Amino acid sequence: MKLPFINLKVTKITSPSFELTPPKDCIIPKTFPNCCKNHKRLHNELKSWINDFPNCCDYHKEMSKKRTLKKEDFQYVPQKILKQIMFTKTHIDLFIDSNNWYKEITHYIDLNKISFGNPNIGYDRYIEGVKQNIISRDEQIISPEKKEKLLKYITPDFSNTKEKCSVSDLNLLYLVFQKWLETFPDLQHFKKLKIKFKKKFPTSVMFYDHDYNRYTGFSTFKVRTKRELIQILNDATKQLLIGYNSTELIRKRVIDDVHSHRIDLENENHRLIQNKLLRGYSNKEMKYVQLLEKWLDNESRHINEICKKIEVLNKSKKVVAKSNVRKKEMTFLELFRNNQDRVDKFFKILNSERIGALDENNNWIYKSTKNSIVACFEALEDLEIIRKGLTKAKLQRTVKSEIDFEGNEKLFRNGFKNEDYEEFKSVFEAHLIKI
Repeated sequence: MKLPFINLKVTKITSPSFELTPPKDCIIPKTFPNCCKNHKRLHNELKSWINDFPNCCDYHKEMSKKRTLKKEDFQYVPQKILKQIMFTKTHIDLFIDSNNWYKEITHYIDLNKISFGNPNIGYDRYIEGVKQNIISRDEQIISPEKKEKLLKYITPDFSNTKEKCSVSDLNLLYLVFQKWLETFPDLQHFKKLKIKFKKKFPTSVMFYDHDYNRYTGFSTFKVRTKRELIQILNDATKQLLIGYNSTELIRKRVIDDVHSHRIDLENENHRLIQNKLLRGYSNKEMKYVQLLEKWLDNESRHINEICKKIEVLNKSKKVVAKSNVRKKEMTFLELFRNNQDRVDKFFKILNSERIGALDENNNWIYKSTKNSIVACFEALEDLEIIRKGLTKAKLQRTVKSEIDFEGNEKLFRNGFKNEDYEEFKSVFEAHLIKI
């Protein structure tokens, strides 16, 4: 299976650092960083560190083996660190009492991180300075609860094992979702769902916690874990099955052949058992597999009872010769609700260069696929341009009276390509629906 995401192993991405505009109420002294003893002392410490760079620590030593790091290129960093610690302190003072204080402060810290570029030389010293500043602030300015929350953000705890340390693999989530989709029964009621999402990546279930940072201009999305996704799929399975009412579907003739539907249920039950034996499902995934298995078994028993009642009803009726005579077939015009303008426009659209579905002899030639005609009439039915409630066999015979195509009524009971359906639906909505 072709996977939608490519993993790139890049170790030498470089981006330049940039200066930040001081926040409101932050005034930089003209003599900075020699404006006071504290700044002067910190500046000297940072200059001493940069003079030793990249031999200042094991981390930078290792980094210098993979890319060229010259201390001459980072002489500006000590002053940048001091400035941005001062900027951040002012920013915290501006927003610490606002309703949105946490987001405003953490998003601003994220902007500071980006401003150091890549490699972000000096960011660790900046964040240590911010940390010490938060710790030392009077509790009347920053409450203990807010201190704790900010410190937890800038020094996250990765000690709590596997779940926090693991990075969600998007391709793995894609495979988990597609596996669930393939396990779902190939029944008419679920057909559109399966066509819509086959080989697709439904971001609405893969991501959560959308967060827009007005300072950086970036949005971040938290990726769900495999465990979280499977739980969503288990819940979705239950909800989809709750929405399936076979009695109502039979009454509305969505299920138009009960005996054929009984066979479909038996086939799907067999397919599910085979998948259960041959495909590797985790314990969490087995929840939706077992739910589907029980549902199919229960649905099969229900349909079997209906079939028995139909057989008893048919035997009780007196069969006369006239009942064996096929009723007059529906004409193509009647199929289109006796709207001749629509019929004419329909053929004009199919003969157009854009669609090219028919030749001059009304032979179906659209993209040379047999089942594309099924997509065409499925779109017409969904848009209520043609009559509903016809059996697939009757619809096939009526269509055959005006359009030549290969295949019998079984063709109309099979699936179709979603892209064909969407193209026909779009054209018919624009050119047929308003007639």
